[in-house]
Amino acid sequence: MKVIALGTSGTYPRYGRACSGYLFESDPTFVQVDLGTGALANMFRHLDPFALSAVILTHMHADHMLDIYPLRYYLLYNECEAKRPLAVFMPPGGRDVLDRCAPENREMPFFDRVFTFEELEDGRVVTIGSLRFVFRRTNHIVPTFALVCEFEGRKVGYTSDTSRDSTLADFFRGCDALICEAAYQGKEGRQGLHLSAFEAGELAAAAGVERLYLTHIWPELDPNRSRTEAADAFSGHIELLREHDIIEI
Repeated sequence: MKVIALGTSGTYPRYGRACSGYLFESDPTFVQVDLGTGALANMFRHLDPFALSAVILTHMHADHMLDIYPLRYYLLYNECEAKRPLAVFMPPGGRDVLDRCAPENREMPFFDRVFTFEELEDGRVVTIGSLRFVFRRTNHIVPTFALVCEFEGRKVGYTSDTSRDSTLADFFRGCDALICEAAYQGKEGRQGLHLSAFEAGELAAAAGVERLYLTHIWPELDPNRSRTEAADAFSGHIELLREHDIIEI
């Protein structure tokens, strides 16, 4: 199994960057987790979107889901022999968010011509091809889900957006790698919003993971400082994720 980082920038992308997006792959299973601004364009370097097995939107903030709209148009207007509805998993109320942003969909249901929708819930387990996903609600200002993806006994965790939550360490325990948001610097993040890099390190240490991948860092911050601060709390392997990086699990 591998995870390809298609977007790693927090909140908005600067030149050459994209917002949150991660392609979980165990050929022939390809699951896109989050689709922030620019993530779809980066996907084309690695995969034709028609090959996707499913899409997971961990929450409905724009920097994690906005590219679902151009993906809709690509799937709708391009020909493919394997054309089929694509499963999209998202939090409760997610479909209402999509329709509010695209009111024309009520008259011309483009979404329903290319997607099927399923709601996530705390503790839900979803098997997609050879990949097994488990979901856990996080401490964020809108319904948001962290996940653990498992393949043949190997596990990778993804926090999505969260603030400090003592129960997340148990959820990620046993993971070989943790992709963790680290929006802020300093000892503390902002409750209800995001973690600091130090808190990301604390979480990785408490969960006992082998590798920590920092992502969703505020674009104006020095990522090397974030790495140093995470290392103050976590003695394991730490990397700064950038677009097109590949995590082998």
